[in-house]
Amino acid sequence: MEFILSGDLNINYIGTDNKKTQLDNMLSTYNLTGTVHFPTRITNTSISSIDNIFVDSKSNYTIKPYINGLSDHDAQILMLNNIVQPINIIKPIYTRSINKHAIAEIQ
Repeated sequence: MEFILSGDLNINYIGTDNKKTQLDNMLSTYNLTGTVHFPTRITNTSISSIDNIFVDSKSNYTIKPYINGLSDHDAQILMLNNIVQPINIIKPIYTRSINKHAIAEIQ
C-alpha cells in the first residue's frame, strides 16, 4: 500500500527546525519523504515552505509550483511517474430470475 500525505502543515521546510526533524522522523517510519523544496507562501515580510506533499521515498515523481493567485499559498503540482495500476478483470456473473413467467417458460 502506498500513501500520499499533503496539506498546510505549518512546519517550515526551508531551513532546519526541530518540528521539521520530528515530523520527518515520524513520516520516515511509513517510508514517506517530503517533496516540496521551494517556497509555497511568499509575503512582503517572509518566505516559507509550509505546504508539503509526502510520498513513498522510492517514488519517481516531478513536482513544481503553481501560482494561481487564489490564495496567499501557492499550489503544488505533483506528477507521479511510472505508476502501475492493477488490471481489474471483470468476470461475468450469470443469474436467473425465478418468477412465474420464468417457470412458465421452462415448462
